[in-house]
Amino acid sequence: MSKPRKTITFKVTVEQLEAARTDKTKVLVLNSPSNPTGMIYSREELLAIGNWAVEHDILILADDIYGRLVYNGNEFVPISSLSEAIRKQTIVINGVSKAYAMTGWRVGYAVGDPEIIATMSKIDWSKRL
Repeated sequence: MSKPRKTITFKVTVEQLEAARTDKTKVLVLNSPSNPTGMIYSREELLAIGNWAVEHDILILADDIYGRLVYNGNEFVPISSLSEAIRKQTIVINGVSKAYAMTGWRVGYAVGDPEIIATMSKIDWSKRL
């Protein structure tokens, strides 16, 4: 008789993040909703992750590009909306190609703490792409 399979949620927990964290950990990339799985973190899960990142001074890079593509009664909750401390610790990246069916267009933006965005604007991206 085989063991029942564990359900795969495609979600990382605070416990898993803490187990993987080192002194070199600086950024958490968070993609919710996620493509191709459709996984969406709940408000409670995001709050736990956000508070963990704030506690350990880890920047959250929140990829919200699929935030408008949520179905079946699910709710998209931007992690940056959960508290002032989490908002200050988060850079939100987004774009128009997914939500507005603009396949092939590469129009995006980043929103975050003014100091971080000012530093990002100093990068000469033409030499990095």
